Amino acid sequence: MSWGKKRGPTAPVEVAQAIEWSPDGETVAVATLGGALLLIDGRSGRESLRLPGHAGGTLALAYSPDGQWLASGGSDGRVRAHSRDGAVADVAAGGHAVGCIAWAPEGDCVATAAGATVRVWSRELELVAEVTGYAEAVSSLFWLPGAELLVSASGRGLQLLEVGRDEQARRVDWPGAIVAARPSGDGARIAVATELRTVHVWHCRSGSDLKMSGYDAAVGALAWSPDHTHLATGGGDTITLWSFAGRGPAGRVPGALGGHDGRVTGLAFTADGRLVSCGDDGTVRIWSRHAAATTPSLPPQKVLRAEAPLFALAISPDGTRVAAAASQGGVHVWPL
Repeated sequence: MSWGKKRGPTAPVEVAQAIEWSPDGETVAVATLGGALLLIDGRSGRESLRLPGHAGGTLALAYSPDGQWLASGGSDGRVRAHSRDGAVADVAAGGHAVGCIAWAPEGDCVATAAGATVRVWSRELELVAEVTGYAEAVSSLFWLPGAELLVSASGRGLQLLEVGRDEQARRVDWPGAIVAARPSGDGARIAVATELRTVHVWHCRSGSDLKMSGYDAAVGALAWSPDHTHLATGGGDTITLWSFAGRGPAGRVPGALGGHDGRVTGLAFTADGRLVSCGDDGTVRIWSRHAAATTPSLPPQKVLRAEAPLFALAISPDGTRVAAAASQGGVHVWPL
């Protein structure tokens, strides 16, 4: 563990699979491929607690909105929920690895995906609903903001399900398999990146679909600005910014941000509109909200460097710190 103005505190953890800040911004939870579920102090970077994980690797984790529960899933096909008071709920979720977890906005239930089955559980992990019939394994799972809809990505399509009703899930399909999917914060749109090097933005109410293409590589990172007017996409070593203000991006040249020496692997916006990116080059870059508005674009306001490629990042709820996971092990925490 070390502390430096450029590197920040680094927790010597196993290789991470996923990271997430607690809602109070005090802790970074880390799911590791070695199976451990680690809690890292969000300021010092030190490991504060090690919770029972999953045999074969912990693959997904998520805090409840109130921060009282931390749910995890893993290769052992089980789901665990750890409460702040020390209680632990543990349940088998079928014969497949649990790769996705998402809490409902109200925090009264949590959804999981294991193979081609989606299940919804109470906070204490009592089964509430089960959805089967997917042709392929579910690769992404989230609740649509402002709605009671659970959205899952499987193969080439998105399924939208209103939990608790018997109506069949609505499905939207695209030509290529889905690589990543991300809803806007107001729940009006869902951005979908496919293996065909395209990004689609689907309007949830009208059903209209806008296609963006021309990427040199498949897009693996997506992020919506906090005011829902811009979509950042990472494909190859360039970040592309699409504006949805006014008449939207149709017929308009998007903004572009260059500088990463390698693939862009993570994108996130701060609450004040700054864009944060990480990549295979082992850097985290912080861009001003107007960086792509000029030609040529402005350089990043700050560059933070790690000693290994980075593949995931998360912004603290108060927007003052960023955590990034290194592919060779370790989680870095820096002030923004």
